[in-house]
Amino acid sequence: MRLYRFLPDLGHPATPPPDDGAYLILGGAQARPATLGARLHFVTAVDGRFELRAGLRTLLLEQGDYVVLPAGQPVTIQPMPTSRGRLFVVGAAKSARTGDYFEDTRRADEFVSPLLDQLRSAVEGGRASRRQAECCLEALLEATARRDAATRERLAELGAERAETRDDHFRRIQRAREYMDARCGELPTAAHAAQIACMSVAHFHRRFALIVGETPHRYLTQRRLHEARTQLRDSQVSISRLGHSLGFECPWTLSALFRRAYGVTPTQFREGLAAA
Repeated sequence: MRLYRFLPDLGHPATPPPDDGAYLILGGAQARPATLGARLHFVTAVDGRFELRAGLRTLLLEQGDYVVLPAGQPVTIQPMPTSRGRLFVVGAAKSARTGDYFEDTRRADEFVSPLLDQLRSAVEGGRASRRQAECCLEALLEATARRDAATRERLAELGAERAETRDDHFRRIQRAREYMDARCGELPTAAHAAQIACMSVAHFHRRFALIVGETPHRYLTQRRLHEARTQLRDSQVSISRLGHSLGFECPWTLSALFRRAYGVTPTQFREGLAAA
């Protein structure tokens, strides 16, 4: 495994990102897309926001999120226009032992995230040896297997279907969730997400609630509030225009839901950022 402290901004390295190795990619407003090869990759957003495109899939990675991308398909990375951040990538060597992993986007967890943070800190600080990085990759693969085993145990409690059917439903629901995350500004509906999952709306509602822990409508509302919080922090868009763009009926609806979620109104949140 090769080690790199940094690659230049997305789209500006002297050579394309390597298929194997551990490195940081910097993204900014002027950054152009970069493409990862078809090896297995672990990708985590250290800070900022990034969009990953793999075939027909679009993934949104925000600070602390990570994704395991299986071998077989190149992935294009694009930083969000208003966000400058860092993306940490670990690419498996051709000889690395791989498996059938759930390739969904995850929030920070107790399985994989600590290992990614540990390796990133060592690479960033110039303290990681090649052997340590290879051992960390093995630990990442084992942690991912444990993570997926815990997921399958939880799925086993949801119904009496065969394990293969449960895995398929989980993957389909996660695809729909990724679509809802990445297309939040385009006002997706539960019906749109059900189409992504290739399920009837009623069946999608039931499986989504069981697997994610909340209804599609509530999940979409929380994602829109999260997007509103991000745009209030990163842009100067007016609150009325922001509410309209995210599908809230009026600014007062956004203000009431935002206060319920975060304890302050959008105006108070923005004023607090200005005073900090």
